[in-house]
Amino acid sequence: MFAKFFLRVVWVLATVMSALVYADGTQLSYSFEPALFNAQWVGSDSEELQEARFNSGLGVSLRHELVQVAVDYKVESRLQDQGALDAQAVSQIMGATLRSDALNQFLGVDAGLDASSKVTAGGDAYRYRVRPGLTTSMKDLADLSVHYQYQLDKTAAASVAKEKRGVIMGLAGTLQGGRLSWDGAWESFNEFADRLTHTRSTDVFKFSTRYQVASELLLEMSSAVKHETRFVAADSSINSERLYRAGLAWTPSAEYSLSFKVNRLDKTRYDEQEVFGSGSLNWFPQRNLSFSLGYGDALIDGERGLLFSTKLDLDNG
Repeated sequence: MFAKFFLRVVWVLATVMSALVYADGTQLSYSFEPALFNAQWVGSDSEELQEARFNSGLGVSLRHELVQVAVDYKVESRLQDQGALDAQAVSQIMGATLRSDALNQFLGVDAGLDASSKVTAGGDAYRYRVRPGLTTSMKDLADLSVHYQYQLDKTAAASVAKEKRGVIMGLAGTLQGGRLSWDGAWESFNEFADRLTHTRSTDVFKFSTRYQVASELLLEMSSAVKHETRFVAADSSINSERLYRAGLAWTPSAEYSLSFKVNRLDKTRYDEQEVFGSGSLNWFPQRNLSFSLGYGDALIDGERGLLFSTKLDLDNG
């Protein structure tokens, strides 16, 4: 059912774009990007395998000078360490982006709309997200971005649906002719159970810098602070997390790239500190084909794990 909906969306978008081409005679370009095979291994805090996830799908991009649309669809299967695989372990993932270069040029901003969904085969669990936003330049000193995000989550049939909404504001800029780049962000979200009961409030502050030491070597440093307030009945509790990262990214040629980071995570809720490594290895044998292997935190829905992916871009130009 979801696959049919995806095909209908692509057909409608193609029809609209074709009408635009017929109306003004300009060229329509497109590209297909199959996600040939993605494998993800998610581990527990004790470094034991919890589950493996496999997905594949197709992305479609349609580009016209008035409207640009991208839609992607994937089917994901989850295999837990007990070896169980049922209908609930199969999910369908869909994402879409919408923007208009002509409108953005007229307004002097970079605006767009992102939407995504993830639904299990049985429909008992789902996640829907909509994120409109825009980015504007501040006199060539920095770029200011503002986004609003609405998310609706239900993790299982017996779970209560949770509504999450908030704002994301960011600043980004470059110095020393582009060799030094930086960006910072503030995220503020409120979560509600059954769309009425306020259960959680979260604020996140992020800052990162990157310095191009040499043409093939990049130095990266970042930090993030998270403050979370949970509301239970008439009581509340406040917890904080701090994450610090430092690492290097090495690109010896146009076909390879390698990165490694050292991470330190402090959690006040459990009064614990943790130091761990993360990184990635990427191979680009052709201009439109890539292979990637990554390990670290927040790779897969905020969980630590191992991620292997392949991507093929079929672009008509």
